[in-house]
Amino acid sequence: MSPLTLHPLFRDDPERRLVGIERDEAVITKLRSQYTQARAAGQRLAQIFYERLFRQYPEVRPMFRDDPATQHAKLMDSLDAIFSFLDQPEQHIPLLRELGQLHAAYGAAPVHYRIVSELLADAVAEVLPRPIDTGTRQDWLDAFQLISDHMLAGAAELKD
Repeated sequence: MSPLTLHPLFRDDPERRLVGIERDEAVITKLRSQYTQARAAGQRLAQIFYERLFRQYPEVRPMFRDDPATQHAKLMDSLDAIFSFLDQPEQHIPLLRELGQLHAAYGAAPVHYRIVSELLADAVAEVLPRPIDTGTRQDWLDAFQLISDHMLAGAAELKD
């Protein structure tokens, strides 16, 4: 498990920020490097993710109206954008909030974010050339949770 003194990203919400805790540049570097390796697997990452999502949670399938190739490309484009400025999280907040609004319009609920985070972390681990340990998997989950927080904030804006 990741130490509680470090975070891979800053949170922009002062009420939720761990005061005095700086982001862990080593974790950012590791995640970015691993994402680059996972991305090199091409559409395999997206394929694994969606196969597991629809197998384990068939009730979400109607939310995905695009053909699989288009959906895979959308996922990879979103991940590319997020990981391209992982060390500058303030730059991706508007993108993440917009993604949250789009996903809310498709019917995504807060519980879906945990599911997606876990399945994405597992898909990344599967396509990497070497196995990851539980601490690294937790780093991925932490990063996806922070991403989810911003997306959920965007989704909440639709309700206001």
